Amino acid sequence: MPNNQDGLSYHLVRIQHWIQNKNVSYYPTNFTVQNYYNVLSEYTILHSQLLSGSDYFMNSIQCLAMLSSLLAASLIAQELGATTRGQWLTAVLVLTLPMGILQSTTTQNDYLTGYFTLSAIYLGIRLIRRGPHQKAYIGYLALAIALGGFTKYSFFLIAFPFVAWFGIEYIYRYGWWAGVNLAVVCLLVLLAIYGPFWYRNYQVLGSILSPSSDSPLFLDSYSNERLTGQSLLSSLSKNLVMHLALPSQNYNDALLSGMYSFHRYLGINISDPATTMGDYKLTFTINEDTSTNCLHLLLAIVSGIIVCVRPTDRVIRTYGLCLVGGLLMYSAGFKWQYFHSRTQLPLFLLAAPFTAQVVASQLTNHSRWISFLSVVLLVTALPYIYSNNGKNIIPVRSLVKQIVGYSPASVSSASFPSYLSRERLTQKLAEIGYKPNPVDPDWYDCKLNEHPAYALLEEIGYLPPSEPSIWTVKKRQDFFFVLTESKKSEWDQIVAILKKGNHTSIGIMIEGPDLVYPLWTLTKNALNQPVTINYVYFPAVLNQLDYNRLTDSYSCIISNLGYTQNLLSTGSVKKKHQVGTYQVIELTEPSRLVYDSRPKMKSLKKVPVLAQNNL
Repeated sequence: MPNNQDGLSYHLVRIQHWIQNKNVSYYPTNFTVQNYYNVLSEYTILHSQLLSGSDYFMNSIQCLAMLSSLLAASLIAQELGATTRGQWLTAVLVLTLPMGILQSTTTQNDYLTGYFTLSAIYLGIRLIRRGPHQKAYIGYLALAIALGGFTKYSFFLIAFPFVAWFGIEYIYRYGWWAGVNLAVVCLLVLLAIYGPFWYRNYQVLGSILSPSSDSPLFLDSYSNERLTGQSLLSSLSKNLVMHLALPSQNYNDALLSGMYSFHRYLGINISDPATTMGDYKLTFTINEDTSTNCLHLLLAIVSGIIVCVRPTDRVIRTYGLCLVGGLLMYSAGFKWQYFHSRTQLPLFLLAAPFTAQVVASQLTNHSRWISFLSVVLLVTALPYIYSNNGKNIIPVRSLVKQIVGYSPASVSSASFPSYLSRERLTQKLAEIGYKPNPVDPDWYDCKLNEHPAYALLEEIGYLPPSEPSIWTVKKRQDFFFVLTESKKSEWDQIVAILKKGNHTSIGIMIEGPDLVYPLWTLTKNALNQPVTINYVYFPAVLNQLDYNRLTDSYSCIISNLGYTQNLLSTGSVKKKHQVGTYQVIELTEPSRLVYDSRPKMKSLKKVPVLAQNNL
């Protein structure tokens, strides 16, 4: 069952709209990245759902990408000169990547991107050694490059140094004409795959990639807005040091303090909005979006040092330089984000054959050490297999937190005795540094580096909440909400309202990346019939599309806007239900009104109606 938050709010939502609309064109949505982000992973998931008639196999795409990456990485190691033992070590390094393990059971696209990256690099090395007469390798390389980029744009930055190496080496060995032929084939394949996608982006966005910052379709910019020597060192250090976090708050705080000192030396703000999204922080987590790869990074760094100080094969050195180049391109191109570990997965996959070959070559006569390293890697991977917070097999984290006295950055009111009134609890938590979360009053947060001693929480009666696992979740559909239990109650109530009113056509007014995907499955199961769900609150420019405009009337609106009532005409509301952060509004009669979510007026209390029954 897919339950990754990114998937439930973005990846899978676009797939449901494609199925509902019977095409993969742009459609009206307020979360506009659903339209213009790269699509190959979702196309693949789309086929799995259409062929199986369910979402049972959605997570299998990333899982298959992981299994394929084991083979691709070991083949690269072979090309780098690795023996069978070195290839096995490569496979172990890939298999035990913490973020790789966690990503392999999600509906995201990072492992698929990693697989195409490995495939492109393997095919490039093979092509250099086989020459232009191996026309199949030319076609396969072009296809791997195009498909990798069609999955995620970060592929191009990471793979660029390798592609440059292949191009220069290919021209040096086989001449300019052979190089031109290779470039033309790659360009033609790239345009054949990307052409229609870029063309439709340009038609709507005015750009082939993403909307400009002054566009009503713009949500956020992930590209670095400043590129200097200091900003590059800042981004590079943040991307590397984030992987050094360990399950020790004191250690992480000391590491973070060192990062602040380094940035003061650089004369740059560590959380500069031009290079960073949100505040820079270091935490150890077992999470599909934020887990890090400490041991693998250290092994790669040691391998790089060995290559620098000891005589090694030229191909190994060049491969290592390209790996560093990919990291630099990535750091220069993207702002640092808390979940960057996930998008760096292709870099760690590429580092696996390099690390394995260097380590294995240094331990040629010490095979037991290679076996020992493999065992260490496998053992340290176990927590990520069994204690993924979204798919717990052995939920041991609550117990471990109590044993080590872990003090969390956020606590829930549900974790304290019920006899404490809300006012009393708020007062006691305020005394030790916790303040109510402005978005969700059931949660209390403390500032970074100001976590109180666990004993102070225990005095109030704090008990870490029990963790759900695959053994304790009673209904399959409850897995949607393993990571957000409060949402489960809200969506259950919403579905009950929809079922009672027999609402099979629903309009949604959702702001931000909300968990919209479960609405399709839960409502269809509850009503035992197909449902139609459309955004009715979106940027006006999307109402000008020649396709996928709203043609079905809706009898009910689900909204997370605080001002929904102000958008609706007097007398159109039959009944209003407040369910947590959502409003469920039953209409007196079906409507086809749609509303502009990006009006030029500063006040959103009056949002223009875009069109009605003649859509």
